[in-house]
Amino acid sequence: VTDDYRCFLLDPKLAGDVSVTSARIDPGQPKVVHHVILFRVPQAQVAEAQRLDGGSAGPGWSCFGGTGVAVGSTAQDALNDANWVAAWAPGWGGDRLPKGTGVPLPAGSRIVMQVHYNLLNGRAPDRSQAILTVAPASAQLTPIRTMLLPAPVELACASGERSRLCSRNEALQDLTRKYGPEAAFVPAGLLLLCRGTAASPRAGAVSTCD
Repeated sequence: VTDDYRCFLLDPKLAGDVSVTSARIDPGQPKVVHHVILFRVPQAQVAEAQRLDGGSAGPGWSCFGGTGVAVGSTAQDALNDANWVAAWAPGWGGDRLPKGTGVPLPAGSRIVMQVHYNLLNGRAPDRSQAILTVAPASAQLTPIRTMLLPAPVELACASGERSRLCSRNEALQDLTRKYGPEAAFVPAGLLLLCRGTAASPRAGAVSTCD
């Protein structure tokens, strides 16, 4: 594969409830680290995250499209509260949240650090790190909650472009081969949420959300 999405389970070892007020993510290998997302894992879901971590060979586990840890009971729950703590991509540094606000991180929580590696630039060992600034619960900060706004991400091949992956079915099979059967359902789910179909976008067009 040319991309590897890897999740690592981190224990912030909290003595009590805190709020994250800033996060700095330092990529260990900037040439291969495409982006990093930090997800909060509530105490009730820690066992599930540990199961994923222990069931995969090597550090962490494969996690295309998300962490693999269930958030809420429905897809809408996962969109309304994405459990993001922070994110990083090239050109985006660590930011402090507006004064008086923070991302709640209760005692017993864990953090999943999802790292997207672009393997076209090599496979060098990586030790990316996240440095968080926190405030105690007594600070009574206004909680920040992250929502995900879905949109279709299917891009048609350019006019005259020829490739096996210009076939939608072939592209979905390629996703399945690389990242597992659930990966092929992501495009269909995004289209469904945006009231689209596999027939849209039309050839040469880009789909949009209503």
